[in-house]
Amino acid sequence: MLREEEKRAFQRMAVDAPVFIKTLSGNIQGQCKDLSATGMSISTSENGVLVDDVVAVSLGEAGGPVSPLRAEARVIRVDQERDYNIALEFIQLY
Repeated sequence: MLREEEKRAFQRMAVDAPVFIKTLSGNIQGQCKDLSATGMSISTSENGVLVDDVVAVSLGEAGGPVSPLRAEARVIRVDQERDYNIALEFIQLY
């Protein structure tokens, strides 16, 4: 029997790259942990988002060998273990 994460329609790719989230109240910096065609998972020590918030996200650093991935995304989950784990669903990629 397939586990829930194996039932996903889109494959996830493990990533360890800086990510920047712009919210209505400020900016959050974190690390992208995984990426798929429809969203990403982020780990951060900061929390400034709530489920259903719409944010601007930038994966990677400007001036690097690859242009940053930029997107508008909706927060679909916020969990806290040691750090905050934020799950984002892409609305639009730029």
